[in-house]
Amino acid sequence: MVEQLGKGFGFRSLHFWHPTVFEKKRTVPFEREAAEQLAWARPFLLEVYEAVRVSNGLRTVPCFHDLSHALDNHPGLLFIDYCHTTEAGNEVIAESIAREAIASLEAAGQGSDRGDPAAAAVR
Repeated sequence: MVEQLGKGFGFRSLHFWHPTVFEKKRTVPFEREAAEQLAWARPFLLEVYEAVRVSNGLRTVPCFHDLSHALDNHPGLLFIDYCHTTEAGNEVIAESIAREAIASLEAAGQGSDRGDPAAAAVR
């Protein structure tokens, strides 16, 4: 729906799939406790996240970015519950989003889609 709105109103969107504590490799005690509180949902969430990763449909969509592993190997407290992050976690995610947004803007500015209002807005 957002993509169709973008075509109609001349904007491009970016979509980001965020990480959860269940896949973080090096958790601290607080994060382990937060994960345990939702342990009943862990299998379902891991299955959904794996389905997103292997989805051919999403892999071919340039506006979709999987950040689910962005916090995997970062030490320290990054999650305050199963999916909400601390300031440090937000910083890592924001840096990832910024890199993708800059790359997308640069690609739009260099594209051959001269009739695209969203690409023109970047130039």
